[in-house]
Amino acid sequence: MEFSNLIDLVGTGGQADVYKYDKYAVKLFKKHCSKNEAFYEAAIHATIENTQLPVPKIHEVLKIKDRWAIVMDMVNGITMKDVIVNDIQNVSLHISNIVDLQLKMHQVDGNGLKRLNERLTSKILCTNILNNSQKQHLINRLNSFDMGSKLCHGDFHFLNLIKTKNEIMIIDWNDAACGNPEADICRTYLIYLLYANEIADLYLDAYCEKGNKERKDITKWLPIIAGARLCENKSDEVKTLLKYLM
Repeated sequence: MEFSNLIDLVGTGGQADVYKYDKYAVKLFKKHCSKNEAFYEAAIHATIENTQLPVPKIHEVLKIKDRWAIVMDMVNGITMKDVIVNDIQNVSLHISNIVDLQLKMHQVDGNGLKRLNERLTSKILCTNILNNSQKQHLINRLNSFDMGSKLCHGDFHFLNLIKTKNEIMIIDWNDAACGNPEADICRTYLIYLLYANEIADLYLDAYCEKGNKERKDITKWLPIIAGARLCENKSDEVKTLLKYLM
């Protein structure tokens, strides 16, 4: 396949731009991203394809000019954020559907992927906002928790969920890991606390009810997940994240 003329930009982020090309989505990594990063993400995604979860299929990893790219099926639909915004009166139903999908994912064995506790430890260590004592405290707390062995998405929220005609597709698997679903739920909860506070508790209550969890099982992870989030260097989040470290 030839992808020399990419003009239909459908999304952009810190690591990559996504273009629509015929029936494909071309994830074009930024110049600072390495060959290893492109192939690592493609390898994770290929592993997830074997789980029967609703994900787009990977077709190719290639270099376009001086940037690496992943070619996958184009997912035609709208984000679950837009679904909720356009149908706010049924927000509970939409959150329920999201939770059902996340519960299904958390039933999948995650062995073969990087360990979530290792990813969280690395992220905590990389931030320059916390001192060494604060970092060690969070790591010690992390090491006291059950690490689990289930598939965790690592960034499961309504912008990474695309509603198509027939189902909800899960995209952006580069942070997927093997670990405790409670940590993955807490990551989702934190994203909603930061950017969709009005649905954060609706989401957490729905997951706890459907997944037979107690809120404390999830919120005990909040200092760790917030500390790990600090390494993403989003200046507008720092004050709030530090609050959750208390």
